[in-house]
Amino acid sequence: MKLKFYILWFSLGLVACKGFTGEKTDLSFIEQPVGANELVALIPIQPPLSGFMTLSDVCAGFDELLYVVDAGNEEIKSFDESGRLLGTLKLRGVTQVVQTRNLDLLAAGRLDTFINGSLYSLPTIYRIRLINGSLYGLAHAIIQNKVIHPLYFRTSVSATDTAVSFQDIGVLADNSYYVVRNGNNNAISQIGGPEDNILKFSGADVFLSPVNVQTQAGLYADYFRRPLSLATRAQPPQSPVINASGDFIVGMADPSAAFKLQYIRYISTNDGASYEVQTSFLTADYSKADGAAGQPNRFSRPVAVTITGDGSNLVFVADQDKDSVYQFLLNGLEGVTPPPGAESNRYVKISVGGTGSGLTQFRQPSALAWLNKTLYVADVGNGRVCRYKLSTDFR
Repeated sequence: MKLKFYILWFSLGLVACKGFTGEKTDLSFIEQPVGANELVALIPIQPPLSGFMTLSDVCAGFDELLYVVDAGNEEIKSFDESGRLLGTLKLRGVTQVVQTRNLDLLAAGRLDTFINGSLYSLPTIYRIRLINGSLYGLAHAIIQNKVIHPLYFRTSVSATDTAVSFQDIGVLADNSYYVVRNGNNNAISQIGGPEDNILKFSGADVFLSPVNVQTQAGLYADYFRRPLSLATRAQPPQSPVINASGDFIVGMADPSAAFKLQYIRYISTNDGASYEVQTSFLTADYSKADGAAGQPNRFSRPVAVTITGDGSNLVFVADQDKDSVYQFLLNGLEGVTPPPGAESNRYVKISVGGTGSGLTQFRQPSALAWLNKTLYVADVGNGRVCRYKLSTDFR
């Protein structure tokens, strides 16, 4: 089986591919993958991307480029698929980045500003325009707008606002977006709702509303407890038939919560819109798979989640406490469908991890991205961005 992977990978390497700029990308830098004996497996692609001080995020762009946040250097870096560095942008306190469908970047960082004579360091979403006349990319980027907490919903600022952070951003098909917010003040009655929340903004950076969740027990304005990560259904590649729903998967770190990964459905009717928990994601049919996202206490700290946008409908989750990356389907079951000719029709588990620096081990994975059938994992403790392909994609 290993030999087959090697031969196919070598053959693949002889075929040139075109990047976003139209130039051919040289893939000869990639060493041969390490095979596995399973029916389906995640195959490490060598070498990983390296040279970072402190990784915090990795993002697959709609422009088919990879964006990596090096929080230690307060930088966003862009790479092509070969791993060639294309540009770097310095940004105060940057921790997260995502790209909208109109090719802007939205980056979570900090802004140091004087308000009424006092200096505050406030969490900020920066809108970064990559298109600059006839030029494109981080080297030509300009900051077009800033969403500053708490000025998007009230005019006054207090010292406690500096303790708030933006943990993640998820873009929708119409370029509106969700923001995962964390904070210490979670009173429901306060203006803007609990600081632990998910907020929705328009494509013009206008705050629309917090996300309230309808359950069988009632409507909750404080449903999200210590939310960490979020992934929408609108994912690369760019397509006129991209998923237009407002659904998302959220990862939470509340130690008292048994189900830390949940699918939230956006439902629009003539009477208005609402958000509901998709309970089928939390139920497991063990006649088809050995594991599921809905197993109680399956996760400890699901710091990253991504959904593939190429029709494969895979869900990847990084659990930072367990140093592992798990894979599910949108029905919540763990694994992928077996290849043709397999003896069993049960899903094949491809989740990887465990503490270490091996090819399928991690130390505090912090972010995930999926680009052209390649999974990218920001492996913070090992200072690298690991890359994997499904073994079936080499056939």
